[in-house]
Amino acid sequence: VVVLVTTKSGQGKLKVNYQGMWTAKKMGLFPERINSWEEAEMQNLARINAGQSPDWSAELIALMKDPNQYYRINPTNPTAYQYFGNYNYPEILLKDKSTRLNQNLSISGSTEKDNYLFSLGYITDKGIFRFGPDDYKRLNGRFNYHRELSKMFSLDSKILYSRSERNSSVLGASNDYGLIYNIVSSRSISPIYLPESGDTKYAAGSAAGETVGLLKDGGRNNNVIQEIGGSFELGAKDIFTEGLKLRLLYSPRIVMENDNNTRIPVPMYNVNGRTGWAGGINLNSIIKGRSQTLTNNWQAVGEYNRTFNEKHEVLVRGGYRYDDYRYDYIGASASNLPTDDVLALSQFGDKNNTSVGDNIQTNTLISFFGTAQYV
Repeated sequence: VVVLVTTKSGQGKLKVNYQGMWTAKKMGLFPERINSWEEAEMQNLARINAGQSPDWSAELIALMKDPNQYYRINPTNPTAYQYFGNYNYPEILLKDKSTRLNQNLSISGSTEKDNYLFSLGYITDKGIFRFGPDDYKRLNGRFNYHRELSKMFSLDSKILYSRSERNSSVLGASNDYGLIYNIVSSRSISPIYLPESGDTKYAAGSAAGETVGLLKDGGRNNNVIQEIGGSFELGAKDIFTEGLKLRLLYSPRIVMENDNNTRIPVPMYNVNGRTGWAGGINLNSIIKGRSQTLTNNWQAVGEYNRTFNEKHEVLVRGGYRYDDYRYDYIGASASNLPTDDVLALSQFGDKNNTSVGDNIQTNTLISFFGTAQYV
């Protein structure tokens, strides 16, 4: 959707432009899962070719092919279930498509002495997982302004702001043993939930059960980044003498990043009850990080370019630059918190379960340059 509105205002034209784009994304080239009994037959063949005994009996392979059977009490271990289901976990855990909405609004105009542009953009991106936190949002704005102060002097300014927020699972999406890895590699015989639990208890020994448990109930990673920056330039031309140009530039920038990560234990169950925790996370915990990056840049540049008697050209450039950088980070964590309703650092009762650290970096760079050319 594109909407353009143009109206007269002073010496120039006021233009209002809106662009909106909705996108549906579909995962491509994703490996398809074969049936559980086909996996079992291939595994048996591989072991036989290696001179070993097959893992799966003909009885179990026949049970895998029966759509009405997917578990029983293990005949050799009555404390555990024996599974022979046929689950397509990429289809169960991943959306068929995800959506993205991108909207942009801009307003621009000009007069004899100035021109301006204001733009605002907003993006919402829904993730591909059916469960748990998986989304991204970003807001960005910009204002550009140019002003002719006189025949010799001009002012240019640019101001920008952006804010992004990402919510994700405690497991990374693409790293080793992350979400995608678990979904692709989970044995298709194992269910997500313990049989006869009314889909309230996650099945121990099931990678899919651990994955869904951590997605839905294991906490989240929340990352927020805000940036404010600008550029302000005062220019002069033909000052003092013809052909002399001077520029004074100042560019400040600040980036603030907040991380709020929570970890909540997700119990895993077998026939006799709880037997462990998904991902080995057995304590309520919270990790917070706060960082601020501040940079300042000053530049002063002069250029003299003039031709004499239509034969002799002189070009001289010189400048000064000052860069200042400062990074300040502080992180804190607390574990073994008493509740998982609202996790906060103030809940800790034992200082041995807490940690605090910081990292400060700073540097300054000063440089000069100059060139001269005669033709």
